[in-house]
Amino acid sequence: MYIVDDDEDDIYFMRQAVLENCSGCEVMTFSNGAELIKDLSEPKRTGWPSFIILDLNMPVMDGFETLGYLKKNPRYSRIPVVVMTTSSADVDVARSYKLGSNSFIVKPSDFARLKQVVSQLFHYWLNTITLPGIAR
Repeated sequence: MYIVDDDEDDIYFMRQAVLENCSGCEVMTFSNGAELIKDLSEPKRTGWPSFIILDLNMPVMDGFETLGYLKKNPRYSRIPVVVMTTSSADVDVARSYKLGSNSFIVKPSDFARLKQVVSQLFHYWLNTITLPGIAR
């Protein structure tokens, strides 16, 4: 699973919530979309993240630009992207879905709620649904 967020505290708490729900999960973190795209573009890549948690407000390449890039590129378009951001603005929700977000979640303000949300994400994306294989 990948987390793309420029806030170190948010990354720390998200990583903790993930590891409490999936002790063996590999978590990669990136501080902006450009770092994510660079990683996904590595020629020796052997696998893909099960899903990406993406913040919207970041420097260099923000979440909207990243989401648009991922969903327009056939190589990455099937990777599920969950937007998790502090914004609850209708315009951000609508734009995220228009660009191809698979889900939009307003970041929980406390750790207990974050753990609950991450648990639900893992249950849904990894245990409930069936996704098509991702071309490698």
